[in-house]
Amino acid sequence: NLGDNAARKQFRGILHFSTGGLPDTAIVVKATLRIKRQGFVGANPFSTLGSLRVDMRKPYFGGTPALAVNDFQATAGRVAVATFSIMPVNTWYSAVLNLTGRTYINRVGATQFRLRFTRDDNNDKVADYMKFFSGDYPTSSFRPILEIQYYIP
Repeated sequence: NLGDNAARKQFRGILHFSTGGLPDTAIVVKATLRIKRQGFVGANPFSTLGSLRVDMRKPYFGGTPALAVNDFQATAGRVAVATFSIMPVNTWYSAVLNLTGRTYINRVGATQFRLRFTRDDNNDKVADYMKFFSGDYPTSSFRPILEIQYYIP
């Protein structure tokens, strides 16, 4: 879930990808995150909460790879490295990483991405959030995707 709830709390999401298979000399020319919409509650948060941004941390936001509550407030290694398009293609939303994000991808382990809307809530005391399929969803073709295009000089 990404957006806000009736208690005026922000929902954030964290995506974890094993990116250690990239060659050391690889030049990343494009990296795209894709997330598939499952549904939404209340108003569309793209209309009420601003842009959906991507922050990064390598290897992960907390002290371990396991997801923990403090991961959602942890300092990012890179902030606002991408913004998701507001128009999905077949319910898939995409965000292309900028140069800062592309060069920050971890080549020796994991890279995590934290997703958040620019406004933490819209102060209406009504839940407005988008539901996306997670990385452990049983149907693998619905899970988030990190697509990396690179070349070896």
